Formats: sequence, structure tokens, C-alpha cells
Amino acid sequence: MYRELSFSSRYKIISYFTAAFIFIGGVYLIIKPNTTLFEHRVSFVLPIASILYIAGVLRKRVMITQEAIISVTTFSKKQMALNEIEGIKIEEESIILIPHSPHKKDLYIHGYKQLKDNKLLVEVLQGAYHNIDLIRQHQGIVNQAYDFIYGFTPEQRFTELKKFNKIASFINALGLIFGLTVFIPFTIFQAIAIALPLLCIILVLITNNRLKLTSKFGAAAYPVIGTAYIIPIFTLFFKSFLSYDLYSLKNIWVPSLTFGGLMIILYYFINMDELPDIKKSRELITMGLLFMAYAFASIRIINCAFDSSPGQVYTPSIIKHETSEHWEAYNTTKDYDLTLTAWGPNHTSGEIEVNRGLYEQTRAGDKVHITIKPGLLNIPWYVVGK
Repeated sequence: MYRELSFSSRYKIISYFTAAFIFIGGVYLIIKPNTTLFEHRVSFVLPIASILYIAGVLRKRVMITQEAIISVTTFSKKQMALNEIEGIKIEEESIILIPHSPHKKDLYIHGYKQLKDNKLLVEVLQGAYHNIDLIRQHQGIVNQAYDFIYGFTPEQRFTELKKFNKIASFINALGLIFGLTVFIPFTIFQAIAIALPLLCIILVLITNNRLKLTSKFGAAAYPVIGTAYIIPIFTLFFKSFLSYDLYSLKNIWVPSLTFGGLMIILYYFINMDELPDIKKSRELITMGLLFMAYAFASIRIINCAFDSSPGQVYTPSIIKHETSEHWEAYNTTKDYDLTLTAWGPNHTSGEIEVNRGLYEQTRAGDKVHITIKPGLLNIPWYVVGK
């Protein structure tokens, strides 16, 4: 059997219009007078991007042969032998083929709904392979019946699991709430968010793993408190960079790497048995990066938010205002920069990024107040004001 599934005419037409719009935008920026430096750079990128985009649409297809499933994209051709597939996952935008071997990568078929015969592809895969998520969920539910950490009789296990599922839901709700409240300007909320990932690890320990950080069988099978420690990590990371500017990075590395390393070690020993066997290395790398981000954000916030020292005030003059634009997460964002005269013990004249409010309140020749504080953890930081 050989079938080649290309993308639908509707998808191609939409793609052609999108590429044409991008190309025209690039040409317009090339011929437009008085372009900014950012527009000048983008003007050469957009036409190339539109050509690559169309090439990708024309080349993209999925092939089903007697031996393998092959996914062709703009820059790659990936395939997986039919006898290598353990199961599948069908998500909103992708079909994922999962191999038996932990050493082989999953094969992603992105945008499968845009294929002409996408229903045929789904039917073929569902008829030949099991849904991995449903299998693991079923395995977890079956495993509950013999998981004696929740009790020695089926009635005890049912009661305990019901109780701990309610506790997990409550803790996850608190994690979501306090993860978002870090943006409220009260240090107590930041302290709670910093404590949450540590508290989650402590809860797993004191409940003898009845509450779990993750589960290879999924949250539907066991009481998982993943939300309570994942959400604060992300919000703390953004809060630390949005609210606090470090004068020097010299003293941040040792405490951050030590704290992050400790969290990774704790996660490894507490949660190793709960990781899916074929995903352990990938999961540990992902969580390692997250815990390092959490450590750097926490150290930064503890150092700055809880520093009550008066600091040293400097009053440099503004030489000029300047804004710059750049791409960030598929959007154009604007930075507001002031060029200042020399300030602080180590700063010569140069640019400093400020918020929009301060930028609009000042003019060239005005003075700004920069307060350099030593930091609670001896990591100097500064605050800029009018």
C-alpha cells in the first residue's frame, strides 16, 4: 500500500496569500523612505521568509508505505517504520507517533487537519495502534487497585485516593492563584510563590508519595500537584526580570546554581519512579532547565524585594531619548532607552532601559535618580526614578 497525502487546495491558497502579503510588506519596507534600522533589517528578511514559506507548503506531505510512515517538511524528511511504533497521540494540531525504543525520537505530523485525506490518516493510525494516553491512564487506574501505599483493602484505597485527589485539586488551585499574585506589589505574595515548589516537594515526602509531582499514568489516575509548582516557576521568572535590574551579576551565579542543583537532585530522587520509562532523560532535562530558571528568579527576587537598605543615590543627566523595536514571541515590542552621563562606581555614560512611564516623563537635559542598593544576598541592584 502506498498513499501520498498532500495538503488541501484551501490551505495552499491561504498560504499563497499569506506569503504574498509578507513579500509585499518586505518590498514596501525596501522602497519606503526614511526607514528605521529595524525596518531596514526586516525588509530583507520578509521576502526570503515568504519564499521559504511557499517552498515549505509545496514540499510538505505525508506518505504511507507498506514499511513506514514518512513526514516531509521544508527542511527535513523523517520516517518511522510501522513495526517501530508503540502507539499514537492525536492532539489538536499534531499526530505524534511514539516508538518502542527509548532511543528513538517521536515523529510529529504537524497540521495534519490541513491534509486532503486527514480522516483516512487518523482512521489508519487508530485502527493499527493504541492511543498511548488512554493506555497509560487505564494502566494507572488498574495499578491503583494494587497500590498498597493507599491502603490494604480496595475500600481503603478508594477512600484514600478520593481524599488525596481532593487535596491535590485544592493545592493546584492555590498554586495557580499564588503563582499569579506575584505581580501584585506585596512581597508576601512573592515569598509564597517562591516557597510553593519547595512545599510541593515536602508534601510528597510527608505523604509518602501519596501526592505526586508527576505520574507516568497521568493526572487522571493519581493525585498530581504539578500545577502548584510549575505555574509559580514561570511567573517568578517573568516577575524577576520585569521588576528588578541587577547592577552586577558577579554574586548571583553561586547561590543560583547551588539552589537549582539542589532542586534537581531532590526532584530526581523523589520523582524518578514516576517518570515514563521512554521519556526519563527528556523529562529530567526539561525539569532541570525549569528548576534552574526557578533558582535564578528566586535568588533575584529574594535579593531585591527583601532589601530594605537605603542605598546610594546618583543623579546623572539624560543625554538623549531613544526607542528600539524588536521581535519577541511573534510580536513587535518597543524598548525605551535613556542615554545617561556617567553614574555609579563602574558605569560610564551609556544607555539604560527604563519603563515607558519614566521615558515619557523626562526630556534630554533632565536628571534622573538612580539608587544602587547592596542587595540582601550581596548582589547589587538599582532602581531608576525621576
